Amino acid sequence: MAFTMISDLTPLKESWRIKARIVRLWYQPDYSNIKKINSLELILVDEKGSNLQATIEESLIRRFEGLVKKGTSRIISSFGMITNAGKHLAHAYKVNFYYRTIVRDCEDAQLPQYRFDFVSFDKILKQHINEVILVDVIGELTGMDDLINISKTDTPNNKLTIELEDLHKNKLTGTLYGKYAEQPSDSPTKDDIQGPIVVVLQFARLRVLEMKFLYQIHYGRQHYSSIMWIYLRCKNKVFKVKKIHNLM
Repeated sequence: MAFTMISDLTPLKESWRIKARIVRLWYQPDYSNIKKINSLELILVDEKGSNLQATIEESLIRRFEGLVKKGTSRIISSFGMITNAGKHLAHAYKVNFYYRTIVRDCEDAQLPQYRFDFVSFDKILKQHINEVILVDVIGELTGMDDLINISKTDTPNNKLTIELEDLHKNKLTGTLYGKYAEQPSDSPTKDDIQGPIVVVLQFARLRVLEMKFLYQIHYGRQHYSSIMWIYLRCKNKVFKVKKIHNLM
């Protein structure tokens, strides 16, 4: 039986059958009570690089969480398609797991391990983006403020403002929170680093500041899908890569 490509999925039927890699997985909390899990969320990528979100409701997590592991390839069938109200991704719909949904192992080297869709700084600065959709950004780290603890309780909640620059000298300001904020500040000193520090932000939220159409990256705050990579080269000629993601 043939597989349907992610870009062709619609709510018109429930007999879909797809082959995809799980490139992201997180437990989505109830924002009114973060200790309560609402759902298990997945991001799936097919062989053409198309992606979409999938939702496993809280009542079905125990049934499926052993079958869906980050980085694995799966054949998924007998699921529904619902409106993508959260709009993490550009796809108009997302997969909704049913009790009868079938998940099978599938090893396929053609399925991408990673999927990036970098948005140009120029496009962001000209407001040619949808603020609702999470985006991927890559740039050189050219500025960084001091780490600030903005918590009003005994539990630390760090905030760090950084500046990223692209190859055309366009600049964006970024705000990192929590564990994400601690990563750049923990990097080696300038004397130990050779060459630029490159930061990759995946699934970042863009916001307009003070109605001036100055875009700022809000990253790692209430977005459990977020991932950050930091690439740098030290004097020992060894590349160091830091990868951090926010899983419950």
